[in-house]
Amino acid sequence: MPSPMRKSRRAFMKHSRYKYFSNTDYARRFMAGSVYHQTLAWFRDYEDAAAKQVIGDEFESTRIYRPGDGLQVNNLTQGTSFPLQMGFESSARAGEIYVFCMSLGLTDDLIREFKATAVVEILKPASFINRWLAALPDGAKHFAKRVDYYRPEDVPGTVWPQPHLIATTKLKRFTGPASRPPAPLNSGRRRSSSSTGRRGRCRSRTSTIG
Repeated sequence: MPSPMRKSRRAFMKHSRYKYFSNTDYARRFMAGSVYHQTLAWFRDYEDAAAKQVIGDEFESTRIYRPGDGLQVNNLTQGTSFPLQMGFESSARAGEIYVFCMSLGLTDDLIREFKATAVVEILKPASFINRWLAALPDGAKHFAKRVDYYRPEDVPGTVWPQPHLIATTKLKRFTGPASRPPAPLNSGRRRSSSSTGRRGRCRSRTSTIG
């Protein structure tokens, strides 16, 4: 009998995903079967034209922990405990992890934010991921996971030593504005539209390592 977790994951994968493009030619290539990835290092080093970070993320591939009252240090030798006004960072190998981002929805707010000219709706995300897996080089490590958002003061727990978890966590400021109802899409096998938005800047990722 399938576990509740597997049932939940199956239900989650039934929802469409959306891929946003700033160039309609890129959308056509994607619909023809080409999937282009960028490294985490590319997103980390990308400089947005606007002051607000939309695509670029200086903390991409890094999990930060900055508690408001500092790191608590315990000196077992002297039996003392005191706060240290510092933070903690754990990084993955940004140049070796290639990511492909998708979203769960469309919003008008992010049409303007992304300057998007096209969006492709992936009607069967599980089938898309299976095709993506079949096209990977032999021996490539991979993962597909919904992005989790956190605050700098949130305890990293088990995230910090695991590259695939670091790669799929981002600061809460990247969740984006509240979503509005999806814009209508043109009909077709894979549907596209001339205007897009998204609920959160990157809601799920498929990635390869190495």
